[in-house]
Amino acid sequence: ETNCKSGVLFAVFDGHGPNGHGCALSAVETVKSLFVQEMRNINTLSDKSTHIRDLLSLSYHEASMQLVNGDIGIDASQSGTTATSLFVTKDFLQAMTHVSSSSLRITHQIKIVKLRGSKLMEE
Repeated sequence: ETNCKSGVLFAVFDGHGPNGHGCALSAVETVKSLFVQEMRNINTLSDKSTHIRDLLSLSYHEASMQLVNGDIGIDASQSGTTATSLFVTKDFLQAMTHVSSSSLRITHQIKIVKLRGSKLMEE
């Protein structure tokens, strides 16, 4: 859980395979570090859903590349991690699912829901 300005990032990382635990821990640190670093450059989160989506995508992509390329000293040839995250502000919710492993490579899906009063509007 990382507080950033007026938004909160919740994420769950589930490792799979013989080195899944290490893959998940590495991905947590990479995503958290990159996301928080980039969030410091945003003045306000209102109507920034596209920018947040890009930051999450970049963070997950970098974590995946580090695992797949072996940059972190963990053998991910038979391991990986699945992550699900939710970023919440007063104006929107963003959900993302990301899978990283040597057999599946990189896949992610992002769902943005804007909040307008008491109505949910899918983007």
